[in-house]
Amino acid sequence: MRLVCAKVTNFRALESVMIRIDDATTLIVGRNNSGKTSFVELFERFFGGERPRFTLDDLPTSQIDALKRAVRTYRQAERFRDSDPVQASALTDRAIKLLPKILFRLTIAYREDEDLSAISAIIIDLSEDCHEAEIEARFEARSALDFLRTAIKAKADDKQLAKYFQRHFHATFYAVGTGSATGTELPIERALARQIISTMFVFAQVKFDDVSADRTRKLSRTFEKFMETYHQDEQTTVAKFENALLGMARRLDSNYDEIFAPVLSWMDAFGKGIFGPGQRPRIVSELDPVSIVKNTTRITYASSDGSRQLPEAHNGLGYSKLAFTVLQVISFLESHRRASPKPAVSLLFVEEPEAHLHPQMQEVFVRGIRDLLEDQDAEGVQVIVTTHSSHIVASGHFEAVRYFDCTGPTLVVKDLAEFRHTTKPVPAEETMRFLAKYMVLHRCDMFFADSVILIEGATERLLMPAMIRICAEQLRRDYVSVVEVGDAYAHRFRELLTFLGVRTLIITDIDSVQPLESVDKNGRKRTTYLTCRTETGGAVTSNATIKDRLPNLSTIDALLATTAEQRTFDRVRLAYQVPEAPGMRCGRSFEEAFILANAEILAKNLDQLALKSTFERHLEDPITAEDILQNAFEIAASLNEKKTDFAFDILMLDGWNVPRYIIEGLQWLIATSPNG
Repeated sequence: MRLVCAKVTNFRALESVMIRIDDATTLIVGRNNSGKTSFVELFERFFGGERPRFTLDDLPTSQIDALKRAVRTYRQAERFRDSDPVQASALTDRAIKLLPKILFRLTIAYREDEDLSAISAIIIDLSEDCHEAEIEARFEARSALDFLRTAIKAKADDKQLAKYFQRHFHATFYAVGTGSATGTELPIERALARQIISTMFVFAQVKFDDVSADRTRKLSRTFEKFMETYHQDEQTTVAKFENALLGMARRLDSNYDEIFAPVLSWMDAFGKGIFGPGQRPRIVSELDPVSIVKNTTRITYASSDGSRQLPEAHNGLGYSKLAFTVLQVISFLESHRRASPKPAVSLLFVEEPEAHLHPQMQEVFVRGIRDLLEDQDAEGVQVIVTTHSSHIVASGHFEAVRYFDCTGPTLVVKDLAEFRHTTKPVPAEETMRFLAKYMVLHRCDMFFADSVILIEGATERLLMPAMIRICAEQLRRDYVSVVEVGDAYAHRFRELLTFLGVRTLIITDIDSVQPLESVDKNGRKRTTYLTCRTETGGAVTSNATIKDRLPNLSTIDALLATTAEQRTFDRVRLAYQVPEAPGMRCGRSFEEAFILANAEILAKNLDQLALKSTFERHLEDPITAEDILQNAFEIAASLNEKKTDFAFDILMLDGWNVPRYIIEGLQWLIATSPNG
């Protein structure tokens, strides 16, 4: 049995979302305030240890407005109560329907060969074709009329309404029919719901003091709790521990007889007969393993020279957090292993494990959890991780990602497991294979970005921060992910970026080539393409990304004649080289475009360039800006093997100009930015 789906209605930003749960590990990702923590919190509120509590602020704004409309509508109904009972009844029904509910529906899948005793009470559809059962947790009014009557009598303002909401609304649980039993529901006790669904939460904000004093003892207390759980099982290790304590207790008893003998004699001095026959007390020790561990356990670390033991607070926050998390996980797995009867679903939630962990530790975290589950034989345990870390996403399974997209008016959860079905039928498998292999660290940044810039190579990657600073300062307030995808693979990300809906600027080269027709010795026509200047007659583009985005525009002349609107596709903008000014030549690559935009600056500062000889190879002294403009194509071609060096040369220059096509693209990002 496993949890396969969770549907949320009317809880904070989660107005109406469905999250599919992976069989093993689900990664909940997204930007800040996208609802990740709210999703986890619903499990804690309904299925955690304490009684479910919600406040009026837990409702979306639209539902708070609906609650207020319900009160106003019922107030109108009361005015018609005597004069028009039919109208009053209709208004009352409308008011009751307006009252909001927080709904949390969980779908559990099962197989016919499994022991279904754990969920037998919630299986309503008994048909052979049905292999799912559902629980719906609700936070709703105990009595809608009681709430409405109280609200209108008190003429409730916002503060009073919040108070009455907490007083009159409560949690209820139902078994909900599926398949042929759809529409049927049976109330169940919360205790039963918690027996079916077991939860454990490891939260991001755990109090660790990074100070020399050892007051908090967070790790030590965690080990104490683990011992309390572990002690319930009569294993050999525990038995050895108890035998050691028994021997200690016997030695203490002998010492107690000697220590307390004077005390007993003093008691006799206050009168004979204080103790009746056979009642003379004896002081003995009673060492309980759990109590011993609970009150005396301390975690220490050896000093660097091994000469002394240091308290737990001397360990770094990262290692303390990691040790705490792993121990919490092991404790949960031990409880799961010993549980009898076992819950139908066991969920382990780990919130933002990257807190205090350096990138390398983050990268192995998810794999470590997965390996731990396998080592502990924790069949049936499902892990749900919320994270802001691209390192954790990169180390997880691509299809386990659930992307919380809050860029629109309402939150949308995008399931990367469903992404396969949204890609084009023919290249779907090829696209998925490519993304699964190449969605490495820096590419996973796009899940947390306000906007994405796809670039071709190292030159643009090195210079992009400087170019943003020069011509698009406002973008520095956004979270911009710059992803290097090469000159042939940007189109591979098209489906994913469309699926995610993130604003994307694709900066690529126009790559002009000249087609030449020839006939081989067998009489067959062949077409070869030679690199050429953009102004060459009949030149076309060889760029895969441009041909993918603008399939009907292949000639350079046609591409240079396009409008900004033609190069914009919903939330995606394509930017390639254009003339710096009317009548000027257009570069075919970034290097040539930069030279054309900065010919005068390069001529004045040629002696500062490490690649000065590359320019001199194509020019004669004295080198002028006009000479550089005329030979920009040849100079850029010579830089093909030295692009990184050229980028560093540019960074050392002062006052250089960003090529126009990049300025226009970055300005588009600013114009479409929610922070713009």
